[in-house]
Amino acid sequence: MRNYKLYTEPVQAGIVNGQDPLFRVIYDESPEAIFFLHPDSFEIIDCNAKALQLFQAQDKIELAGRESFSLYDSEPVEFSKNLFIDTINKGMEHTQELAFRSLKGNVFWGKTSIRKVDTINGSLIVFRVRMVVDYLKTAEMLASMIKHTSKVTGQDFFCVLTELLSKSFGISTAMVARIDHKSKKAISFHCWHKGLTLGNLSFDLETSPSMNVLKGYTTFYPSNLHNMFPDDKMIRKLELVSYLGAPIFDAAGEVHGLLILMDEKTMEEIPNSRYILSLFASRCGAEFERIETEESYRSRIRELEGRIGRQ
Repeated sequence: MRNYKLYTEPVQAGIVNGQDPLFRVIYDESPEAIFFLHPDSFEIIDCNAKALQLFQAQDKIELAGRESFSLYDSEPVEFSKNLFIDTINKGMEHTQELAFRSLKGNVFWGKTSIRKVDTINGSLIVFRVRMVVDYLKTAEMLASMIKHTSKVTGQDFFCVLTELLSKSFGISTAMVARIDHKSKKAISFHCWHKGLTLGNLSFDLETSPSMNVLKGYTTFYPSNLHNMFPDDKMIRKLELVSYLGAPIFDAAGEVHGLLILMDEKTMEEIPNSRYILSLFASRCGAEFERIETEESYRSRIRELEGRIGRQ
């Protein structure tokens, strides 16, 4: 097995020349994470600055000697690893979009490209990763949304939340709706659509993308809504293309409402978007209960006032 020095000096092999200015620009300043891997074991030999940033490593030593597969969110089994290594070493180039996990445990979706490169001093595997979406932006977005929604309650909360979701996710429509199980309809508490509030909005659940959400699952349809749900009137009326919806549970654990994001174009799912939606869906459930409790109190007060007035 050929011996490679891990991070003690640049790899001096053909195009992988640490002293070459053109190489330094392409390698060190690349917007992609670039790793050089050992062709036999796919262990990391070297990486650029973007790789350290993307995978949240303090320095190259943290990544040195790791199998590239350990950077995946779900590491493949040994048989698959060996088969994949053999395939790449036979000259096949592989590209794929999959979930990665940084050294600090943050998961993000990235596009990878892997190929074997023959140099004058031997072969290396070039492993490149480009982040499809940025989990750091997701964290900042979540912090901002929590900060703004923590200041409001009740109906004001739904108004602020739908506007923030629409702007943060870059989508046209955000809605909080409660479920009327008798009529099998969803009735909007608040809907933010293209910068405006849509009132008195309801839709049939049986013909909508929300049917799966009623089973308690966050559901994502990135595109093609009009073909998948041809009888949904709201999809046709608002010309919607994509959908992401989360269930709102009541205290008994039953689905009581829906938190929905929709758009007129294909929707790209950002990292942890389902977690973010479920987090705010939980808060929506609490606000539902708050509103119902307040309405119950007001009803009792009116009843008592009526009794006193009749005495």
